[in-house]
Amino acid sequence: MNKRIIIFISTLFIGSLTLADMVDYQGDANKGQQLSVQCSQCHGANGITSHGMHPNLAGQNPVYLIVQLNAFKNDTRIGHHMNDVAKNLSDEDIKDLAAYYSQINICE
Repeated sequence: MNKRIIIFISTLFIGSLTLADMVDYQGDANKGQQLSVQCSQCHGANGITSHGMHPNLAGQNPVYLIVQLNAFKNDTRIGHHMNDVAKNLSDEDIKDLAAYYSQINICE
């Protein structure tokens, strides 16, 4: 049983490294901060929600944010309002938002 868990976790880790190499995640955090105004109604100021209905975006891995926003944009992930929001974002907008939210230090 433990061997299966180790293999599973190792596979996830290796897969995440491969994904990180495949995704260009260099964005402009300043532009992302400007774009984040539209996100703050649901995801809170600086990407930290005051309730549990929407996820925190602050401090998230930029590759994760890019992959998820693209999934909403392409309708491969369904999320009520997020599909419509993401369709209006360019690839650069998505990278900029990911750069902004990923650089927020949530431990302060």
